[in-house]
Amino acid sequence: MIDYTALGVWTGVTTGLVALVTWLCDRARDRARMYLETVRCLEAEFSTARMYRNRRIAAEAFRSGILTGATDAIDEIVDFFEGVAYYEEIGAIRARDAWTCFFSYMYRFYHLAHEYIEQTRNDDPTLWQSFGLLYTKLYKIEAKDRKKQIKAKRNRILLPRDIEAKYIDQFIEEEANLRIDE
Repeated sequence: MIDYTALGVWTGVTTGLVALVTWLCDRARDRARMYLETVRCLEAEFSTARMYRNRRIAAEAFRSGILTGATDAIDEIVDFFEGVAYYEEIGAIRARDAWTCFFSYMYRFYHLAHEYIEQTRNDDPTLWQSFGLLYTKLYKIEAKDRKKQIKAKRNRILLPRDIEAKYIDQFIEEEANLRIDE
């Protein structure tokens, strides 16, 4: 004889589990969509005419060694990376997303602007904290992926010392030659 009560309970439990799994899959898909959309927006912002202009001005200043006239441009670039760090902190993007899309720029730019960033932070230590923390996190991802050994101290910004000058020079040239069709 069939126990319809038990059958009803098992049907309800099964339906509930299917609904839960469906909800979890939808949630994961929505989060992935959010990550992708946030990264796309950040990449679009990094490629605007304004940012190209800032990147070009900063590169020319780094090439000449005179940053005085380029501080606004450098600040905007660091502010952009601070924004990337904020999105990573609140979970709108994953660290791996930030590493994939921005670390090559962040690494070289930080190498070039490190002294300026530190001098500016001496006046206001609250500036660009998130950028420094994200930089350290992404540097660890880079190091792990490249099987490097790093001794990173918590909350300390790592200065890349192993980057070859030719790569910095190449980066400066590429950034100094940025043009956008307007």
